Amino acid sequence: MSNGEISIYIDRENIKTSLQRKLETLLSDSEVKHGITEIVEKNVRKYVPRDTGKLADESVTVGVDTITWDTEYAHYQYEGLAYGPNFLVVDKNGQLVWRSRKGSTKYPNGHLLSYKTPGTTDHWIDAMWANDKRSVQLQITNYLKRCAKQKGL
Repeated sequence: MSNGEISIYIDRENIKTSLQRKLETLLSDSEVKHGITEIVEKNVRKYVPRDTGKLADESVTVGVDTITWDTEYAHYQYEGLAYGPNFLVVDKNGQLVWRSRKGSTKYPNGHLLSYKTPGTTDHWIDAMWANDKRSVQLQITNYLKRCAKQKGL
C-alpha cells in the first residue's frame, strides 16, 4: 500500500434495498419458487407438441425449480428430431403410426419432426421465452407482489 491509499470493503448486506431483501426472502421460499415454476409451465404449455395430450397434459410434473415431461418420447419431441429405426405399424385404433422395437437403441435419423398442432414446436421453453417473455415476467412480478403482501413483507 502506498502513502495516502485507502481501500474500503463493500459489504453487500449494507447496500441492499428493502425491496432487494424482500425479493431474496421470497425467492428463497420453496412454496414461492414452486408458484413461479407453475406460472412458467402454464405459459409454456401452448408450445408443447400435442397429439393425444399425454405429453402436454398428462406427463408434466412441476417441481420447485423444474418442469419435467415424463414420457418415452419427450426428449425426441423437445429436440425436434426423429429417431429410429422406426417401422410403420397399425395401432389399436387402426391408425398407421411409426414405432420402434422395444429395447432397440435409437439414433437421430436426420429427419425433423413435424407437429400436428399449429404453434407447437421443439425447444418449447425457448419459444415461450422468445414470444411471451414480457407477459410471463409481469405474471411473475404480480405473483411476487401478492406473496409479499400475504407474508407481510
